Amino acid sequence: MLFYIWLPLLCIRGFLSGYFESNTTLLTILINLIMFLDLLFDIRKNNHEINILLIWVFFLLPVIVLNKAELSFIDILLAVYLLRNIDIKSLFSFSVFCSFIMIVLFLFCFLTGRKQNVYMRMPKGNAYTLGFKNANQASNFFYMCLLPVVELFLISNKKGTSFFLLPFFYLIFKLTLGRTMFYSELIFFILIILLAVPFIRKISFPFICIAPLILYFILFYFSRFFEKYLLLDIIFTTRFSIYSEMLSSMSIKNCLYGIHIPEGQPMDSSFLTLLFDGGILPVFFFLYMYVQYISDSLKKTDFLFFPFILCVLAAGFSENIFSSFNIISILFFSVLYTRSTNTQL
Repeated sequence: MLFYIWLPLLCIRGFLSGYFESNTTLLTILINLIMFLDLLFDIRKNNHEINILLIWVFFLLPVIVLNKAELSFIDILLAVYLLRNIDIKSLFSFSVFCSFIMIVLFLFCFLTGRKQNVYMRMPKGNAYTLGFKNANQASNFFYMCLLPVVELFLISNKKGTSFFLLPFFYLIFKLTLGRTMFYSELIFFILIILLAVPFIRKISFPFICIAPLILYFILFYFSRFFEKYLLLDIIFTTRFSIYSEMLSSMSIKNCLYGIHIPEGQPMDSSFLTLLFDGGILPVFFFLYMYVQYISDSLKKTDFLFFPFILCVLAAGFSENIFSSFNIISILFFSVLYTRSTNTQL
């Protein structure tokens, strides 16, 4: 039950670090201490029984000695384990409450002028930062806050209500020019419509099953041959050339425990961040959970969370969404983990 404390604190940490660029080390330590205490209560409550997910947490812990960035993925798995008995609808409902807290904090700071709303001139156009470090962070913030809301509408059988937020997503896009987030949000709404058609749903399953592998292939391919696609690299704000440099510096040992990302070096792709922060084990575990989720969903003809999962995958292609310890990554991996064993809403 301590998630009523550490989950809101996690959201507040994200806002403080993103909006005020605050050093949140102490808050991170506090969150981890509360989660550890929650784990002790959980183990005692369940007569010291430990399932495979917690074994993975313990197995990955030594990697922190070699690469402290691995703590993010370990925290995600630990959070999923602690929330495993909470039904998904209740988890999304509480996440919406946390989103409300973040939006209230933002509105208070924005309306009282705590930070300056900077007008940025960029190659892709002009955008507002809304008080954040840059316009992209502003777009990411509203994505984190509003995606749980539209998914809650969806699992509450209010598909039509979800579309009322589409104009607001477009407004955020026009203000911040956050293309990745807006396009992934469009994928969410398009999938709601397409997956309602049995024929389209049937022919799309093979692509849905291997979607992460396709995205990994695209990332590796364009990172390897970015010099042949310089225009594409520019469109993605030199992401592929950065990825190429990082991938080429990895040794066999780095494949086991990851690589140290230089201070200040942006690493936006969730797919590659899993690899860089912890090596191949987090990548394999992520792919295993995804395949198991898709397989079980097909058996149960349960497609309710496909728009959410694929929306997050699309955003994670070029943004650090499901590999960092945040509300979306917890919801993402919770769906992958719990929906394969529990269909209760």
